[in-house]
Amino acid sequence: SMSNLVELALDGNEFTGVLPASLGSLSKLGKVYLSRNEFSGALPAALGSLSKLRELHLSNNKFSGTIPASLGSLLVLRKMNLRNNQFSGALPTSLGSLSNLTHLNLNQNQLIGALPASLGGLSNLTYLGLWNNQFTGPLPTSLGSLSNLTHLVLRDNQFSGVLPTSLGSLSNLTHVDLALNQFSGALPASLGSLSKLAHVDLARNQFSGALPISLGSLSNLKTLNLDHNLLSEALPSSLGSLSALTYLNLAANRLSGSIPSALGSLSNLETLFLAGNEFTGAIPTSLGSLAELKTLNISGNQLTGALPGSLGSLSNLTHLILNNNKLTGTFPSSLGSLSNLQVIHLGRNQFSGALPPTLGSLSKLQELGLDRNQFSGTLPGSLGSLSKLRILNLFRNDFTGALPTSLGNLAELQDLRLDRNQFSGAIPSSLGSLSKLIHLNLSLNRLSGAMPTSLGSLANLETLNISNNKQLSGALPSSLGSLSKLTFLSISGNHLSGALPSSLGSLSKLTSLDLSRNQLSGALPSSLGSLSNLKSLRISDNRLSGALPSSLGSLSKLAHLDLSDNWLSGAIPSSLGSMAALEELRLNYNWLSGTIPASLASLTKLKTLHLRYNRYDRLPGQCVPAALSRVSDNDMGPFHQERVRFCS
Repeated sequence: SMSNLVELALDGNEFTGVLPASLGSLSKLGKVYLSRNEFSGALPAALGSLSKLRELHLSNNKFSGTIPASLGSLLVLRKMNLRNNQFSGALPTSLGSLSNLTHLNLNQNQLIGALPASLGGLSNLTYLGLWNNQFTGPLPTSLGSLSNLTHLVLRDNQFSGVLPTSLGSLSNLTHVDLALNQFSGALPASLGSLSKLAHVDLARNQFSGALPISLGSLSNLKTLNLDHNLLSEALPSSLGSLSALTYLNLAANRLSGSIPSALGSLSNLETLFLAGNEFTGAIPTSLGSLAELKTLNISGNQLTGALPGSLGSLSNLTHLILNNNKLTGTFPSSLGSLSNLQVIHLGRNQFSGALPPTLGSLSKLQELGLDRNQFSGTLPGSLGSLSKLRILNLFRNDFTGALPTSLGNLAELQDLRLDRNQFSGAIPSSLGSLSKLIHLNLSLNRLSGAMPTSLGSLANLETLNISNNKQLSGALPSSLGSLSKLTFLSISGNHLSGALPSSLGSLSKLTSLDLSRNQLSGALPSSLGSLSNLKSLRISDNRLSGALPSSLGSLSKLAHLDLSDNWLSGAIPSSLGSMAALEELRLNYNWLSGTIPASLASLTKLKTLHLRYNRYDRLPGQCVPAALSRVSDNDMGPFHQERVRFCS
């Protein structure tokens, strides 16, 4: 007989099906452990008859339906864990009768509606977990009566309204997590009375107004997360009194004024996020006193002035992120002593001057972003010592001189952007050693000489942009055909000459190819018709000759084809009418002859058609397919201003 059963422990198995209502007849049952199974269906209301039940653990199953109101009769129940099921409906008000309950965990269900005010009757409750449900409405003020509560976890619901000031009465509260809701209004100053509070997460709500000065009284606070709200006004200097604080995140608000120097007193602080606000003024020198600081992110503000040299004292710093400000001055050489730095982002500022060689001492550096500044001078060869560097972004500066061959030593490099500078000289062949490189952009510089064949060894390269250097010369290396992962290739605006290598047809993943504005000659390789993923092909303003290969008609994904301003001859292949995705076709300024093929009428997506300045036949009676009259940007006559006649 099971009538004397006091504990049922079957958790961590693979039981299925519904719970039998007969469980309610086990009158001596004190503990039920059925977590981590695959039970399903509704809970039997008969469970409410288990008058001696002290613990009910049903988490990580597939129970559904509403929570039975009869559970409110379990007057000696201390722990109820229904986490990670599929319970739905409103929370029964009867649960407020469970005066002995210490743990109520209903996280990760589909419960809806407002919280019943009766929950304020759970006088012994220490843990209330309702996160990841669909609760709505404001919090009942009665929650302020839960005098023993230590954990209030309500994140990821749809709660709204202002926080009740009664929460300031929860004197034992240590953890508050209300993130990812729709709370609004000002933060109540009464929160500053919660002297035991250690962790506060109110992120991603709609809180507004100023931060209460009273928060500076939370002497035990270790983490404070208020990012992505509408908080405004100045940051209270009282936050500098939070001596236990290790994590402070106030990013993505509307905070303004200067950053208080008092923050330099947060001796245990490891993470400081102030990004995406409206802070002005200089970075306080006092931040250099944060000996434990690992992450400093003040990006996306309106900070001015130079970087304080005191930042060079932050020996534990791993992330320095100050991009998108108005900072000026030079790159402090003292930062080269921060041996733990992994990420430096100083982009979109007004820094100037040369980079110090001490940068090469940052042996753990993985990301260096100095883009969109006014840095100048040559790149120090010591950058080649950054053996763990994955990202090097120096674009849109005023760097000059030759690219250091030592860059070829950056074995972990994946992203190299040096575009929009004034680099000169040859492209170092050593770049071909960067076996992990995915993105390479050297465009808009003054590079000269031939393209190194070693670039064909970059087996992981996906994008290659060397456009608009103007002085790059020589032939296009056939080795580029080995770049099997390449999706984007642009070498336009240079002085490349010679024939197009047929090996380009091996670039099966290529979506965009731009070789325009060079001096390339010879015929278009028929192998280009094998580029089945190509969406844009531009080789205008060169010296290409010969006939258009009919294989181009196989480019079913091609939307843009520009071969204008060349020496192409012969007829337009009728196969071009098979390019169903084509939106732009430019063949003007060539020596094409014959007639405009009727098959072009099949190009229903065509928006631009430029065929003028060729040698088309002007035989009496010749006309252009009438369907092409719908092309909004068309220029098809053989000579200037000569009108074409559409077929009837």
